[in-house]
Amino acid sequence: MATMRGSLGKVMIGAGTVLEVKSWTLTIATDKEDTTALGATAKTQAAGLATVSGSITCSRDPGDTTGQVVMAAAALSGANVTLLLYESATKYWSVVSLIDMEESVEAAGIVGATYSFTSSGAVSYN
Repeated sequence: MATMRGSLGKVMIGAGTVLEVKSWTLTIATDKEDTTALGATAKTQAAGLATVSGSITCSRDPGDTTGQVVMAAAALSGANVTLLLYESATKYWSVVSLIDMEESVEAAGIVGATYSFTSSGAVSYN
């Protein structure tokens, strides 16, 4: 198996590249529906619907009008955005998402922003 370098990763919203990205995470979780019958000696479950969630950590850049500004506006409005989360130069996740934003300010640090996302539509790996 080939090893991928994280330094080749990036985040895009449509054609716009999100600037100052330090890292991103993605989690796929599937609902588990209990199907255990009375009298069973072990629990049984069936897979339900999948949800994709994660976060994008950035150094805050309010001048990034095609990336961070778009995500902040989506967080305020509740609009869906399509995130393209690149793990290499050619391989990426496409996730239609709802966005939340958290900004952090420290006296001795760089202003940061974390954009959390939850799938709200199509998810694919390309």
